[in-house]
Amino acid sequence: LNVMKTTHPKIIAVVMAGGRGKRLAPFTDHTPKPLLTIGGKRFIDHALAVVSSVGIKRVVVVGGYRVAQLRQYLSRTAGQVKIVRADWRTQTLAGFACALTHLKGSNVLVLNADYLYTPNNIKKLALGLGKLPAIFCSYDLLGDGEDVMKVSEKNGQILDMSKTLKNYQSLYSGIFYLPASCSNLVIKITKNLLDKNDKGVLSVEKMLVELARASRVTIKDIGRSNWLEIDTLEELM
Repeated sequence: LNVMKTTHPKIIAVVMAGGRGKRLAPFTDHTPKPLLTIGGKRFIDHALAVVSSVGIKRVVVVGGYRVAQLRQYLSRTAGQVKIVRADWRTQTLAGFACALTHLKGSNVLVLNADYLYTPNNIKKLALGLGKLPAIFCSYDLLGDGEDVMKVSEKNGQILDMSKTLKNYQSLYSGIFYLPASCSNLVIKITKNLLDKNDKGVLSVEKMLVELARASRVTIKDIGRSNWLEIDTLEELM
């Protein structure tokens, strides 16, 4: 699927691919989650296909658990994909912070290696890459569940993001976009959060909520919530 006729030379994609994938054991006992296969393709290749489909050529992959295997696999990209190493025992904000030195002054699209998206989701994503920070969500709530990130908002502005929200309007698809104009603010917020809190519990969504309090973060509709986050054996099968 190619939804963009032109490339985005000023956008860098960051693929978060460092987690342990404990709930996918025994498959992840000796293999990093991004190298597992679903639909005949490895998780990481699904993510890279999304990136390519929206016209982005530069990619940073944040690896962690068994990162050497991931590095070896991605060596076939002939240097087109840069890999940074994060501590897989921490949460996603610490992993994202490991990539920040490669991102300053760039427009950045961030997605996770363990999500699958429909062609319509990807088309909507391509249309949502603009001048403002944005998170991509579904408003139909059909994919709701206890393990899904919920978003509360007011007048199109984020109020909170959590899996335990009781009142919410949309479901977060795991994708967000940061234009270069907010780069310094994102770095500052990320550093402050990591300096003052336990790195093992801070998710990247906490940074997005803090960013929304300091600036405008738009919410873009990514279409129906028939995208899938693969966290369990049932979802893998």
